[in-house]
Amino acid sequence: MIILNACSTVKISLDDTKEFSFFSINPDPSKDFEMHLVDGVIVDAGTAFFLRDFSLQWIESDNQVMGVRVDAPDSVCRTFIKSRIVDTEVLLDD
Repeated sequence: MIILNACSTVKISLDDTKEFSFFSINPDPSKDFEMHLVDGVIVDAGTAFFLRDFSLQWIESDNQVMGVRVDAPDSVCRTFIKSRIVDTEVLLDD
């Protein structure tokens, strides 16, 4: 399943010398989240915990992460998305 990056923040600079791509399924993530680096992309702790169990491939365009292809059953991905986003009815039905 492909999970899209919903956040408009596409890069995070930790020390003004190196930028990292950022991925979040939440369009407005908290500014004080626990950062994890997954294959060169910064994600929140919950996303890192989910992704660690599956093979994945980041989908990139113009040096920004557009989404992630996760080798997991659709039902598992949908459960993860529901746990992270409040209003998923329309999103998951389409």
